[in-house]
Amino acid sequence: MELNITAIERSWRLFALPLAIMLLGLVLLGVTGGEVENQSLLLRPILEAVIVPVRWGLVGLSAWGALLLAWRWILLCRWVNGADGGCHHCGGFVRHLEGRWGDYSKCLMCGGTQSGHH
Repeated sequence: MELNITAIERSWRLFALPLAIMLLGLVLLGVTGGEVENQSLLLRPILEAVIVPVRWGLVGLSAWGALLLAWRWILLCRWVNGADGGCHHCGGFVRHLEGRWGDYSKCLMCGGTQSGHH
């Protein structure tokens, strides 16, 4: 069995952030899932006013992480099937950033950088 370290690094680079965002939202959603009805009558309206919007925000955070994960999966599938990317090193897809010395592009697949937007 042969390990492809490049593929592992590429997968880490692509999927670690979206997966972490999605899991963070789900874990925090599980933590805030306590019963509000078991609280005292004075605390119940306050908790309902705070917990319900927070839980919807965490559902949105998890959904955003899932959508970002799906988008990056689509980018990986397009790259594997030969779609044209912007990286001069591996042909992968790049994101455009602004840095200290001007605009540059960073590859999502190999991590290489290039000056200017490509």
